[in-house]
Amino acid sequence: MSEKLKDKIVNHLISNYVLIPLIEPLLIDSNVAIRKNKGTAYGFNLLKKYINKLKENYNNIYVLKIDIKKYFFNIDHEILLNKLKLIIKDKDLYNLISNIIKSSDGKYVNEDIIKAKNKILNKEDNLKSILKLPLYKQGKGLPIGNLSSQILAIYYLNEIDHYIKEKLKLKYYIRYLDDFVIYYFKIKRIKVRSK
Repeated sequence: MSEKLKDKIVNHLISNYVLIPLIEPLLIDSNVAIRKNKGTAYGFNLLKKYINKLKENYNNIYVLKIDIKKYFFNIDHEILLNKLKLIIKDKDLYNLISNIIKSSDGKYVNEDIIKAKNKILNKEDNLKSILKLPLYKQGKGLPIGNLSSQILAIYYLNEIDHYIKEKLKLKYYIRYLDDFVIYYFKIKRIKVRSK
């Protein structure tokens, strides 16, 4: 689903002047997707730092990698909008962002996906990623490719980030949108000789 130029302008304005300033301070440091001075390089360096620190101090290191399948297509509008109500006090702004989120509910969206799949099938191209695109369900999903969608996707799982880092006290955790990596360790046993 491709945005028109005026929609892209509105989307970038909303993202840069509303969503990022409101959401950025709420995020943990190891949530590294698309954020200024974060991103893939920052995430990779954080990963190396964690591994080196763990190798130094622990015998066994365990890694849990999680990827949420079809994440953008399954984000629940109602849950996201309730989260946004907590941080967006201006009703008009909230309604505008709500319209952006709910734009994936339009009938034309799935029709465009079906047309793209048929076009690929007719050309017999080998673009498996487009063929794997699911259809949007009512009340679910964010438009793919929008800056606002990426920011909202980061925010949607923010509570999980805080739960993992603060409640479970798992220090070695990184999230890039819908990809999580958690490192856990087994403490080295130190042999103490008795006299």
